[in-house]
Amino acid sequence: MNIKEIRKTYDYNLIKKNYMNNSAQKNYYGEEKNRYLNIIDLDLERTPLFNTQETHKIKANFILKCAATIEPEVNYYQGMNYILLFLYQVLNYDEEETFYVFWSLIKQTKFIEVFNDNMKALVTYFKIFEKIIESNYPDIYYSLMKKQIMTQFFATQWFVTLFNGDAEEFEREKTPKFLILAFESFLYYGWAGCLNLGLALCIHNKEKIFEYKVSQLMSYMIKDLNSIKNINEEDFKEIKNIFINNSEKINETYIQKLMNVINFEEEHPLLAKEVI
Repeated sequence: MNIKEIRKTYDYNLIKKNYMNNSAQKNYYGEEKNRYLNIIDLDLERTPLFNTQETHKIKANFILKCAATIEPEVNYYQGMNYILLFLYQVLNYDEEETFYVFWSLIKQTKFIEVFNDNMKALVTYFKIFEKIIESNYPDIYYSLMKKQIMTQFFATQWFVTLFNGDAEEFEREKTPKFLILAFESFLYYGWAGCLNLGLALCIHNKEKIFEYKVSQLMSYMIKDLNSIKNINEEDFKEIKNIFINNSEKINETYIQKLMNVINFEEEHPLLAKEVI
């Protein structure tokens, strides 16, 4: 469902009005849904911009809570606040426009799937990510494995916030190019785009992966690689070129093939090595 279809199907002002009426009724949404809604209040208190300016926080609160109550299967999960922060600033603080793009992200892509069923899908994407690295850049893979640095240690924030884990305020005309690339790659290519961009970051930083000792590398991968402030113009150009060069191979078909391999390995661990 693209953004045009979203606008035709969903009326934000009506959704917002319904939410306000329903939330005024005690326990209308039930205990479980209310638990998710309460997390929104807590997360906005620790989200840049929203935790300092009440007007923006009120808008963000409505967007997130409306999105979390439209359909029973869609809930709020931590990380969505950072995604919303990026969209809200890029779209010049326009509440309605931000809602439509945010809801389109949820409906148009498979983003929400990583949070369902105790994040089972997210675990699978970590396995896929490791197989992508192992198959295409074994030197990087074995260096990480030798140092016992698993991808979930540093890639969790990448995947659940679409690379905006180090969220901050910025002026619209100074929107970080890397974040634009991250969101566009996900909207156009889905998880293949997200995984490919993660791969590009690893390739760009391969010398550090090879040279750094365990504690130094762990700190770098978790902290520095999750900070877009550390990506200058030269770094961005190189990362983007790596991403583009790998885009033809790292596609949805390739991701599905790796997913089938993983499922086979889990179902037939004794046969997997011989067959694959």
